[in-house]
Amino acid sequence: QQMAAHEEAASYANLQIAHFNQLQGVPAPESTGVSQPASVAANTVSGGGHFIIPMERGHVSCEWGNSCYFGHRGIDLANFNDTSTRIFAAADGVVSVSGWHWAYGNHVMITHNINGQMYTTVYAHMHQAPTVGVGQFVAQGTVLGTMGNTGNSFGAHLHFEIHRGAWNYPTALNPRDFIHFPRSW
Repeated sequence: QQMAAHEEAASYANLQIAHFNQLQGVPAPESTGVSQPASVAANTVSGGGHFIIPMERGHVSCEWGNSCYFGHRGIDLANFNDTSTRIFAAADGVVSVSGWHWAYGNHVMITHNINGQMYTTVYAHMHQAPTVGVGQFVAQGTVLGTMGNTGNSFGAHLHFEIHRGAWNYPTALNPRDFIHFPRSW
């Protein structure tokens, strides 16, 4: 199972790097199978160098690090099990992953180019299949789906991660280093 996890991470990383290159106007190599949508060619991500809170209303239910359980590499946002609570793209970018994962459930990963630096954000445990597809350009604030309880989850919430570069769960960054999360919003 560990080998399969490494292969999955490598596959995710290759897709994210290809999409980051698209954001910079670099054509995708033939071997990736990634096509550049017209909307990406017409948009360069600047995003002002910031991310927004990726959920319309709620509160932090579990902090990054070891506050809820050892090695939690994201921040959990909840809204009293309201599975109609919308999830937003935290910054402009290209959807690099959209679908089902045994741990993340229904989830989306977005590759961002912010001031020449590649970031990847993860939106996990969504209530239903994401409303965006791989290769799609999304503007900051685009609705990705709603908060849910799919995959390895124990109650409706959004598990949100930020990575510098491609997705790599162990090296995720604390989202509080990028976003101010008030007590509730």
